[in-house]
Amino acid sequence: MRGNDTLDRQSAMQGTLTLLYSFSKRTSVYADLVYQKASGAGKAWISLAPGPSSGATQVAANIGVLHAF
Repeated sequence: MRGNDTLDRQSAMQGTLTLLYSFSKRTSVYADLVYQKASGAGKAWISLAPGPSSGATQVAANIGVLHAF
């Protein structure tokens, strides 16, 4: 984000790590880890998190199973 007056010069850096393991051609498990650091007047808010953080950094984790039918 390159902020303007409306965004109050807010910017964010985000990194994501995803691991995927396949059990078979149709079934896999995955894990995601997301870290975000905001600067400016804003708070960090990762899209899969339920709300903004209370500060400038936020971490979210997600695990799941994928199965193709």
